[in-house]
Amino acid sequence: MIAPQDAGRTRDDALGQMHRIGVGVGFNYLSLPEHPIYQERFGWHPEQSPNAMRIGDQTISLPLSSKLVDSDVDRIIDSFWNLLQNRALLAKTG
Repeated sequence: MIAPQDAGRTRDDALGQMHRIGVGVGFNYLSLPEHPIYQERFGWHPEQSPNAMRIGDQTISLPLSSKLVDSDVDRIIDSFWNLLQNRALLAKTG
Protein backbone atom coordinates (compact mmCIF):
# COMPACT_ATOMS: atom_id res chain seq x y z
CA MET A 1 0.00 0.00 0.00
CA ILE A 2 1.11 3.54 -0.72
CA ALA A 3 -0.04 5.62 2.25
CA PRO A 4 0.52 9.29 1.30
CA GLN A 5 1.42 10.30 4.84
CA ASP A 6 4.22 7.68 4.91
CA ALA A 7 5.32 7.51 1.28
CA GLY A 8 5.16 11.24 0.57
CA ARG A 9 3.11 10.62 -2.56
CA THR A 10 -0.21 9.14 -3.58
CA ARG A 11 -0.64 5.73 -5.09
CA ASP A 12 -1.26 7.35 -8.48
CA ASP A 13 1.96 9.37 -8.19
CA ALA A 14 3.85 6.15 -7.39
CA LEU A 15 2.21 4.39 -10.34
CA GLY A 16 3.28 7.21 -12.64
CA GLN A 17 6.84 7.16 -11.38
CA MET A 18 7.13 3.38 -11.77
CA HIS A 19 5.67 3.55 -15.30
CA ARG A 20 8.11 6.31 -16.28
CA ILE A 21 11.03 4.02 -15.42
CA GLY A 22 9.47 1.10 -17.28
CA VAL A 23 7.98 -0.97 -14.45
CA GLY A 24 4.41 -1.96 -15.23
CA VAL A 25 2.53 -1.62 -11.99
CA GLY A 26 -1.19 -1.19 -11.65
CA PHE A 27 -4.13 -1.05 -9.31
CA ASN A 28 -6.65 -3.85 -9.16
CA TYR A 29 -8.74 -3.32 -6.09
CA LEU A 30 -12.07 -1.62 -5.63
CA SER A 31 -14.06 -2.04 -2.45
CA LEU A 32 -17.27 -4.01 -2.94
CA PRO A 33 -19.48 -0.94 -2.41
CA GLU A 34 -17.71 0.73 -5.35
CA HIS A 35 -18.91 -1.97 -7.76
CA PRO A 36 -22.19 -1.03 -9.45
CA ILE A 37 -23.71 -4.49 -8.98
CA TYR A 38 -23.51 -4.18 -5.18
CA GLN A 39 -24.82 -0.63 -5.31
CA GLU A 40 -27.80 -1.72 -7.43
CA ARG A 41 -28.56 -5.02 -5.72
CA PHE A 42 -27.90 -4.11 -2.07
CA GLY A 43 -27.97 -0.30 -2.06
CA TRP A 44 -24.41 -0.10 -0.79
CA HIS A 45 -22.58 3.21 -1.02
CA PRO A 46 -18.79 3.58 -1.04
CA GLU A 47 -18.81 6.24 1.67
CA GLN A 48 -20.30 3.65 4.03
CA SER A 49 -17.02 1.72 3.90
CA PRO A 50 -14.25 4.31 4.31
CA ASN A 51 -11.58 1.79 5.34
CA ALA A 52 -12.21 -0.41 2.30
CA MET A 53 -12.08 2.66 0.05
CA ARG A 54 -8.82 3.82 1.65
CA ILE A 55 -7.24 0.42 1.12
CA GLY A 56 -8.38 0.39 -2.51
CA ASP A 57 -7.03 3.89 -3.05
CA GLN A 58 -3.63 2.98 -1.64
CA THR A 59 -3.05 -0.53 -3.03
CA ILE A 60 -0.54 -1.05 -5.81
CA SER A 61 -0.02 -4.28 -7.76
CA LEU A 62 3.55 -5.13 -8.64
CA PRO A 63 4.29 -7.21 -11.74
CA LEU A 64 3.69 -10.90 -11.19
CA SER A 65 4.36 -13.48 -13.86
CA SER A 66 6.00 -16.86 -14.24
CA LYS A 67 7.90 -15.30 -17.15
CA LEU A 68 9.79 -12.89 -14.89
CA VAL A 69 13.44 -13.84 -14.54
CA ASP A 70 15.58 -13.02 -11.52
CA SER A 71 16.94 -9.86 -13.13
CA ASP A 72 13.36 -8.63 -13.75
CA VAL A 73 12.42 -9.28 -10.13
CA ASP A 74 15.58 -7.52 -8.92
CA ARG A 75 14.77 -4.48 -11.08
CA ILE A 76 11.20 -4.32 -9.79
CA ILE A 77 12.32 -4.57 -6.17
CA ASP A 78 15.12 -2.03 -6.66
CA SER A 79 12.76 0.40 -8.41
CA PHE A 80 10.15 0.18 -5.69
CA TRP A 81 12.77 0.44 -2.95
CA ASN A 82 14.21 3.54 -4.62
CA LEU A 83 10.73 5.05 -4.75
CA LEU A 84 10.46 4.61 -0.99
CA GLN A 85 14.03 5.71 -0.32
CA ASN A 86 13.51 8.92 -2.29
CA ARG A 87 10.72 9.73 0.16
CA ALA A 88 13.09 9.13 3.07
CA LEU A 89 15.71 11.36 1.45
CA LEU A 90 13.16 14.09 0.81
CA ALA A 91 12.05 13.97 4.44
CA LYS A 92 15.65 14.30 5.67
CA THR A 93 16.49 17.23 3.38
CA GLY A 94 13.11 18.92 3.14
